[in-house]
Amino acid sequence: MEKLKVLIAEDDLFVHEIFRMGLNESLYDLKFVQNGKEAVEEWKQWRPDVVLLDIMMPIMSGYAALKEIRRAEEGSERRTPVIISTALGGKGDVMDCVKAGVQGYLVKPIKCDLLAQKIESCVNRI
Repeated sequence: MEKLKVLIAEDDLFVHEIFRMGLNESLYDLKFVQNGKEAVEEWKQWRPDVVLLDIMMPIMSGYAALKEIRRAEEGSERRTPVIISTALGGKGDVMDCVKAGVQGYLVKPIKCDLLAQKIESCVNRI
């Protein structure tokens, strides 16, 4: 089975380590960036299978990055699955992201097995 390319936009290096522990490198090709601007740039170049976005990041928020990715995909048949990974669990936060086109929303702290399950379900591999 080919590895899934997962782009992770997260500014907390501790959370990077948690994701590394939870996402087996034999199954996933992980690429980390630390803000939304880097996420959009890396998405354009690397074309990951799924994007994991924190909302609160420096330079550009994950929400702004999500909107930028969706804008760039307009007219395209391919739509990259996006999962939000954030400490913001309010109903308004969730609804804003759903309206912007996310396939998943995880509230931190995240259980690693749930993260892998969500990623797999978004790309229809389970």
